[in-house]
Amino acid sequence: MRALPPVETDVVQCVACLPMEEVPSPVSESESPLTLADLQRLALAYHPALGRAEAQVDAACGRWVQVGLRKNPMLGYEGTDIGESGSAGKQGGFLRQEFVTGNKRQLAREVAQREMQQRQQDLEVVRQRVLGDVQAHYLEAAFAERRIELLSELAELAAREVELMQQLRTAQEVSTLDLLTVQRVHAEVTLQKRRGEHQLATARRKLAAVVGVTQLAPTRLAEPPRPETPLSDWKDLWDRLLAESPQLASALAARQRAEANLQLARAGRRPNVELLAGVQNDMLVQETLANVALGVPLPLFDRNQGAICEAEAELSAAENEIERVRMNLQHRLASSFGAWLDARRRAEYYAENILPNLRQSLKLVERAFQQKQLDYLTVVRTQKELIQTRLEQLEAEQQTHAALAELDNLLLADSLESSAP
Repeated sequence: MRALPPVETDVVQCVACLPMEEVPSPVSESESPLTLADLQRLALAYHPALGRAEAQVDAACGRWVQVGLRKNPMLGYEGTDIGESGSAGKQGGFLRQEFVTGNKRQLAREVAQREMQQRQQDLEVVRQRVLGDVQAHYLEAAFAERRIELLSELAELAAREVELMQQLRTAQEVSTLDLLTVQRVHAEVTLQKRRGEHQLATARRKLAAVVGVTQLAPTRLAEPPRPETPLSDWKDLWDRLLAESPQLASALAARQRAEANLQLARAGRRPNVELLAGVQNDMLVQETLANVALGVPLPLFDRNQGAICEAEAELSAAENEIERVRMNLQHRLASSFGAWLDARRRAEYYAENILPNLRQSLKLVERAFQQKQLDYLTVVRTQKELIQTRLEQLEAEQQTHAALAELDNLLLADSLESSAP
């Protein structure tokens, strides 16, 4: 089982859960921004799903210890023929011990060991789910902050456009319809900005939940790092996923556990042997007697056939689960890989073709304005068009980060969802 990284004290203080009345509404710009690594370290320390998975590993370790222990002997008292000829009869004690046959104790320990390995893989699944969820919600909140910045610039330009149009309407150079049009656009941009602020607040609340705290301190999130390009060949990525997926490793461990359990069920057809040895003192004749008994159950009716049938069915289910996991991984990988390729191409096209063209257009418009060939309203509208295009590029970048994050985290998510033990 992999050891979890330590939690740094300054990170906990930076992202501490604060009472509602002490949290200012805007995002603080003065404190150091929260990075993805900060949030993931905090989640590894406080996320309840990890604590639950670790407890299940400990429980499996306990079962492994317990099933390997030998049967306890029984020490008892035995009195017979009491009252015969007025005597105290035979008085003594006995020692009884059950001997497990068929190597069942070692087989039971192997079953428990396979279960322990499966729980360790399940812990790794939960760990990657937690990290993946934190990354996904961090990206959502971080891009929401960047979107609000662009919308704020857009709202300022829209307000400036309204002001200019009002001046032109006063000079009767534009119609009332033109003024109403730019006022409507300004109102739509203002509404879009308010919606973005609500979306940011929601994203930060969801981020706090997957981190494992009640609320995040109002500290700005660091800008997401530029994503590294994964393997461009789908088959190479698929082979890597089959080799590294903890979900598939857990399914394989479950099959090994089912195989060991089937061996244990078949060994259960051999009955255990019980030995009893005792010593008694015959009070009537003042003699010491010894008793020995050996018992073996006759497998006439119970030959453990029901347990064997159950174990065979569990093995068949475990083998089918491996195939289900493989097909599920293939389906999700194909979807995520396709989404990443599409989003990356759109983001690159914006960066290489559309935005450079708009920036060059803005330079030409500003130069023409300085030479009094164009009015300032044209400059403002060109700036608005540039910002709106940057918003579209930002959306493509966010989708690129999200798809790549899903690939990096081996397609695991939903750490707050309950999973079967």
